[in-house]
Amino acid sequence: MALPALPILLAALGPGPAQAAEPEWRLMARHGECAPLAVLERKLPGAASLRTPAQLAELLKRQGLAFTQKEMPAQGQERGVAFEVPAKELHILLVTAGLCEPAGTSTR
Repeated sequence: MALPALPILLAALGPGPAQAAEPEWRLMARHGECAPLAVLERKLPGAASLRTPAQLAELLKRQGLAFTQKEMPAQGQERGVAFEVPAKELHILLVTAGLCEPAGTSTR
């Protein structure tokens, strides 16, 4: 019976093709500075563990909040997603970390 050896053989081959890593998402403020998504917890209970725009959308749906979501133009591989949540008077812009200004470099 060669079947029991199959799981051992598959384990020896290692994991399958690598998945592309999800980029680090940040909350962008008015002047280009960024903060971790966890700061949304102040306005949206349950947001402390958010890591992606999809997770934010799911949280808003679970909380029964109407919202709009729009992909924003970005540079190169970077991305941005804007959310408006009228009931909470929130305008949220999530961006990949490469779009954030380094601390102390704002010219505004």
